[in-house]
Amino acid sequence: MKVVMTMKEADEIHGGAAATMSIMTAIGIATAVFGLTGAAFSAAAALVGLVTAGIGLYQAINSVFGDQASEAKKFI
Repeated sequence: MKVVMTMKEADEIHGGAAATMSIMTAIGIATAVFGLTGAAFSAAAALVGLVTAGIGLYQAINSVFGDQASEAKKFI
């Protein structure tokens, strides 16, 4: 096996590596963009869920303590 490579061989190897790297970079960027938009949608969905849960909790507490408050008003 020869140790010294010709310039053409070196260029072919580096060119192939560069092409592979650019493809990998493009895939990486695309994945990151999809990941970020996915995370944004997930965060929005989580926020909507939390708000809905908060409203439900508020209504539940209000119905429980609201009834007690109206009952207490009768005695006052």
